[in-house]
Amino acid sequence: MSEITISNLLDMYGIENCRTKLIKSVKAGEYAYTLYINLNRKDTISFKENFSNPQADGPSIFINSFPMVQVNETKITETDNEIAITFNNKLVSENILFFKDNSDFEKYLTIFFSCIKIEDLFSKETKIIYKIYSQEKINFSSSIFSDKDSEQLEIYSIFKNERLYKDQKIIGVIETVPEKFRFEKQKEIIEGFLSIISDRTINKGTKSECEYVISLGKRSYITGDKIIKSIEVIDALIEIENFIFLSSEKYYDRLNIFRNIFSDKIENKVEINAETLKEMLDDAKLHYNLFIGDKIKHFVLEKQKVTEDYLKLSGEIVKRINAVTEELPKQLLTIIGVIITTFFLKGLDQSSKIWIIPLLALIYLLAIIIFKSQRGWFSESKNVEMQKELMDESYKELYTLDDKFINKLNTKYIQPKLKDLKRMEKLSLTISSILLIAILAWFLWA
Repeated sequence: MSEITISNLLDMYGIENCRTKLIKSVKAGEYAYTLYINLNRKDTISFKENFSNPQADGPSIFINSFPMVQVNETKITETDNEIAITFNNKLVSENILFFKDNSDFEKYLTIFFSCIKIEDLFSKETKIIYKIYSQEKINFSSSIFSDKDSEQLEIYSIFKNERLYKDQKIIGVIETVPEKFRFEKQKEIIEGFLSIISDRTINKGTKSECEYVISLGKRSYITGDKIIKSIEVIDALIEIENFIFLSSEKYYDRLNIFRNIFSDKIENKVEINAETLKEMLDDAKLHYNLFIGDKIKHFVLEKQKVTEDYLKLSGEIVKRINAVTEELPKQLLTIIGVIITTFFLKGLDQSSKIWIIPLLALIYLLAIIIFKSQRGWFSESKNVEMQKELMDESYKELYTLDDKFINKLNTKYIQPKLKDLKRMEKLSLTISSILLIAILAWFLWA
């Protein structure tokens, strides 16, 4: 028994003996495609015997308007019998979509672009594959359709990442519409484009009365019928979408620049045709380049300011390292001076000198350690870290620099010297501890 597919049935009974009907299914996101075959009594009985046990999820089959399971030989006429096989499929399908001819596929496209929203393609990675049985094939490929296997679906990344556009109809993303289908769908394409680039849409009850608020600030409104329809206009709209959405970086700046230019045209009651749209695109590109140039100037100034701050902090760390490095020898010198200098001990006897000298040294060193402990042995490095943390938090709010640049400054100028500072602080603590133990031992011995 052959598999019940459109391709197999057309192969078996011939395209000239079959007619089709494409209708919307009751379920959302699905369509029904019915193939009608006219057969004589003998071939009808043969068909019923061959396909008497269809799969549960397969097509529904009717013979002379009766479900096939209810059909007996009395319901099969001697001459002409109509067999209707209805295939249900998803509009966005992972399987190959098969159609009898170009006209049927165009009917499918009409249903597809009137129903499918951008969010319906969020989980789709490859293009929707279609096959047309008739010999007179037309290329209906686009950024989301292909007659070849395993081609990557192409849609502006911003539409998948930005939930703001999920409810927009996919027909507004013009490159998704097959080129051969664009001319007859100009009205829907223009309205879809306006819906995507507008600040807000006002629906007054019917589709023809839908208004698009291009700029809330200027309160400029337009309807789809205000744009002159032509294939050149559609081409211009594609170029505008590419300019705005092809790169997700700073796309909102490009969108706002175009909105402002578009609003000026609306307020001045300029006719919106292909030439006007190309002029708007050129103006938007020019304004965006000036905008980026101004941003670059600010970026350079910000970068210079941040670099100077990091270099200044790096210099402060060096000063603190020097302070910690010089402090310990001074302390040692003072202790040695206390031990060696005995001018104030000349009046003491020899036995008193033995224990009073280490006692004075011990008292002096303990005082230093107490003060250092109260302040914190690692207070210098902690202060630097707090200062750097405050700088980083401030820069995120004030500047537009990327994290990569900040991390580079931190790695090159701050972290190495901060490690040196911590190492000197640790050394100071270690030597002070050793001296304390040594002098304490001396005192106990004396």
